[in-house]
Amino acid sequence: MPWREKRVVKLREEFVLRALEPGANMSALCREYSISRKTGYKWVQRFRESGVEGLADLSRRPHCSPLRAAGESVLRVLKLRQAHPRWGPKKLHAVLARTMEAADLPSIRTIARILERAGMVQKRGRRRTTTETRRPDIPVVQRCNQLWTADFKGWWRTNDGARAEPLTIRDAHSRFVLASELMQTTKASAVRIELERVFEQYGLPEAILVDNGSPLASTRSPGGLTTLSAWWVSLGVKLLRNRPAHPEDNGGHERMHLDMRYDVEDVAADDLDAQRIAVRKWRATFNHIRPHEEG
Repeated sequence: MPWREKRVVKLREEFVLRALEPGANMSALCREYSISRKTGYKWVQRFRESGVEGLADLSRRPHCSPLRAAGESVLRVLKLRQAHPRWGPKKLHAVLARTMEAADLPSIRTIARILERAGMVQKRGRRRTTTETRRPDIPVVQRCNQLWTADFKGWWRTNDGARAEPLTIRDAHSRFVLASELMQTTKASAVRIELERVFEQYGLPEAILVDNGSPLASTRSPGGLTTLSAWWVSLGVKLLRNRPAHPEDNGGHERMHLDMRYDVEDVAADDLDAQRIAVRKWRATFNHIRPHEEG
């Protein structure tokens, strides 16, 4: 079993053992682990039927995944589509086959899914003017992991002058803050490491909503994708982007950042170590103590 899958199984085993304790509150546990009650009961049932082995992920994807393209392959598909917007998956596949190794070449079906998840498939309907700014196609969230929101809050200085810049990730349904990590750099490689940790702990979301800032997205690249968000698409996660200069498109995340500003930034710690402790305490309070209003 791959080490990442072992970590997922260990987390689920921890959940199940706590859920089976006398007097356990299933609803509270599910909120803590950012899963639905349906998923929580499913894990308990699997454990009862098959023990720890039953907690291994029964992948929703087939062993021969229709979307195993790496981030670089995804970007090549989107760049070619941007250059030839009327070409469909078959034509794109035929042209890419001339220059790509067979092992790296996405299938026609995979290319179609890449285009769909990148928002580059035009649905039939009324024409839009080219100057119209489209609202992001944000789903009505009904369950955990249906939509995450992610952003860099904006940096501040600790009392010794160090720069504190948190990457924040939030589940739009539960409003649970999945991560609030002070990053030493905003380079894609560093952010990917943090995202891998969050994916391993909470699973993959169906979509992630971001603004247009690097390294999460770009207004000048095909489909708004960067190497980092192209990697999400290769995992089957859809990228959704705010309209430029429209922070209200991700209003819940912005309100969460405002809380962080008042509770953490405005009372900056002495140094980065102390600031990380303060951010972790804030996240625990936000997730488990602070009441969340409806709407």
